[in-house]
Amino acid sequence: MAQRLRLEQRNNEMLKNYNRFVSTERLTVHNIPPHFTDKDLRDVVMKYTSHKPMECRVMRDSRPSFGNPLGKSRGYGFLSFKRHEIALEVLRKLNNNPNVFGKTHRPIISFSIEDLKVHNIKKQRLEKSRLNNPTYQKKLEELKKKKQQSHSWRNSEALGLETLF
Repeated sequence: MAQRLRLEQRNNEMLKNYNRFVSTERLTVHNIPPHFTDKDLRDVVMKYTSHKPMECRVMRDSRPSFGNPLGKSRGYGFLSFKRHEIALEVLRKLNNNPNVFGKTHRPIISFSIEDLKVHNIKKQRLEKSRLNNPTYQKKLEELKKKKQQSHSWRNSEALGLETLF
């Protein structure tokens, strides 16, 4: 309970900054056991909710330590999903569930607090990457053709209706 209270107070402080917002598709998972990896967390989520996260990351120290070549776990991680409804369902099924990590490590799950500037930079980077991808260019062209065809069909249908009246 004390850890939940600390996290809630920290979140309230972070939200006082107007550049921060609560994400609708990304979850923060706290109280993760130290031996958990990204794959372990993904497997647990899929086992208890049957939803596959788009992103599943356990945050670790950057330096490897003895016994942890990936670095020591910081005890929290992130999950992201395609839709808000899925993220909400995962939150409801996993939050404070003693079966997930064991009775000593109940997960504390909440919607992630994101920085608007960082979020916009990620969006720009993704869009730039997509524009440099030739297969994405083909998809864009196909979508434009479909839109043009539907617009021309609507316009011709509208003209046909006008002549009837």
